[in-house]
Amino acid sequence: AAGLEPSDAFHKIFPRCEYVQLKRGEPLPFADQSFDLAFSNAVLEHVGSRARQQAFLLELVRVGKRAFITTPNRWHPIEFHTATALIHYLPTTTYRRIYRALGFDFFSKEENLNLLDDSALWSLLPADVRSRTEIDAHRFLGIRSNLLLTLRDAPQR
Repeated sequence: AAGLEPSDAFHKIFPRCEYVQLKRGEPLPFADQSFDLAFSNAVLEHVGSRARQQAFLLELVRVGKRAFITTPNRWHPIEFHTATALIHYLPTTTYRRIYRALGFDFFSKEENLNLLDDSALWSLLPADVRSRTEIDAHRFLGIRSNLLLTLRDAPQR
């Protein structure tokens, strides 16, 4: 397992599992295709700009032979981090200003919350990765709530 936090709390719950503390914005400290599966659950929207999101996504693709990545769908009517409805449908600068006014200062900043839709997620992938990628969705109350990116096996090098 890997994360930004120190390992103490993790090891209390999972004492036999190896944990690597990561540094925000830096490459993952693993060799190419170190893992059969790279899994990232609702992290991509928290790494910053589209360029940083792309770098993070490509790191997952680099270290995993396959990958499964989830992120909330920007077009679900409820924004799950703030539990607000429809505000995030507004232009980005407008909804960020409203979030600040509502006391969601942390989530008003791009480096802490940068929501994606299918098109934005797809645009992060280079052509050679797109050919082995599918984007699907989990539904909540019949509406696509979370995007699910599945990356099939990497070609052998």
